[in-house]
Amino acid sequence: MDTEYLDAPGGLSGNDDAGQMSAWYVFSALGFYSVCPETPYYAIGSPVFEKSSIQLENGKTFTVIARNASSQNIYIYIYIYI
Repeated sequence: MDTEYLDAPGGLSGNDDAGQMSAWYVFSALGFYSVCPETPYYAIGSPVFEKSSIQLENGKTFTVIARNASSQNIYIYIYIYI
């Protein structure tokens, strides 16, 4: 994300594929991304933001909280609340 997505000429490597690569970036910045669009599996990564939320279709909110998120603090803890 730090080398292939820049706010400069040539900042987006290759063809944007109608938004798919940009969508990958957004989800990766949130700390996860879909491994395969046809499956419910996601890869977990390091969020860029300390807190972000997504409004779900069912009216609920999915929130990612990454305390002390930074480029040096890349390790994550996963808490699952049911």
